[in-house]
Amino acid sequence: MAAAVATVTSLCEQAGADLVSLRTRSEAAGQVRDFLIRRRVEWSKKVAVVGNVDAGKSTLLGVLTHG
Repeated sequence: MAAAVATVTSLCEQAGADLVSLRTRSEAAGQVRDFLIRRRVEWSKKVAVVGNVDAGKSTLLGVLTHG
């Protein structure tokens, strides 16, 4: 397991991605670990969103940034 985690960590570093451990559980065949791998994005521009309360600004930003 340690070698596999080291390999994935190295690949994430080379790709410019963040590796976050989500959970570890034990199965009959051994240990299982779940990770979240997310590529780092460099933001160069900012956007202002304005509108009335309950207009859906946060919902729109959530959809645009997280699908």
